[in-house]
Amino acid sequence: MRFEREGIDTLTADGELLLTLLASFAQEESHSLSQNVTWAIRRRFAKGGTNSFWIYGYTWTGCGFTVNEDEADIVRLLFSNYLEGISPEKTATWLNANGYHSRSGGKFYGSGSCDAC
Repeated sequence: MRFEREGIDTLTADGELLLTLLASFAQEESHSLSQNVTWAIRRRFAKGGTNSFWIYGYTWTGCGFTVNEDEADIVRLLFSNYLEGISPEKTATWLNANGYHSRSGGKFYGSGSCDAC
């Protein structure tokens, strides 16, 4: 393979070496960026912050969160069922059968996914 802009020809030993080095640099930069983002998120959590303004069971008021009691009841049920050993799939089935919906009106799923949560 020949990269015209970079002047790299992978058929030569020099070209192969250069391509390997560039790929290594790119991989290390990606890894470093990932570590920095992870560090920032953990630091925000340690200070009591969040990574989102959309947390089920709470409503963002512009300067903080308040408990959304309708959603909080569902969150309490989820934790209670978890502690009782009830599977997420059974809990989701029960919530859907009893007319509960995600914040956007979608269904609940045991996998953690939902219809446009």
